[in-house]
Amino acid sequence: MSYKQGLSLCMLAHRLEFPTKGGMLLPAILGLHEPHVDEIILADTSEDGRVFEATKDLYPGKLHVSRYPGPLEPLDLGEFRNYTLGLAEYDWIIALDPDETVENWIAVRNRIATFVRGEKEDAYLLRGTLINHDTAESAEDISDMCRLFRNGIGFKYDGETCEVLVLKDGSYFEKYVDCGWTHHKNNETLQNPDWGEP
Repeated sequence: MSYKQGLSLCMLAHRLEFPTKGGMLLPAILGLHEPHVDEIILADTSEDGRVFEATKDLYPGKLHVSRYPGPLEPLDLGEFRNYTLGLAEYDWIIALDPDETVENWIAVRNRIATFVRGEKEDAYLLRGTLINHDTAESAEDISDMCRLFRNGIGFKYDGETCEVLVLKDGSYFEKYVDCGWTHHKNNETLQNPDWGEP
């Protein structure tokens, strides 16, 4: 299968409010990313379809939102993410949660533009910061799963709650892109991991 040249954002959401930048609703979060990507693939994993209803009319032709077609229980974030990957039409994918942002999209675009086909690094971690908005505490962080990778080369997410992207030979990734990735948290999401899931 051939893919368009560009960048797809793949995201899951089962609710509308997140601690992003101290507290934002999902439509506003999508607005942060929309100017920097070529399409947005959003899977609604809510039980009542609230995510679909709140976002279905945003960015016509660019935002593709759909209800996840499979069972929502037991929780399987790896399969949820793989569903979004299968809908992406561009040759690079960036996977973000609604409580994550990227400040330096130029670094992401430059990494894509300078990629040499055949490089081992088909996928990258993102480097940035984890911040707790309730305490203003922050710490340098590197994403615990690959977020930026080429489409259509056999990668998939695996894991029910702590997904990892595994190389076809079973190894993992070490390279990262320093792009100002930020994982936004508050006391509630840090103390209750289930609430913090997308």
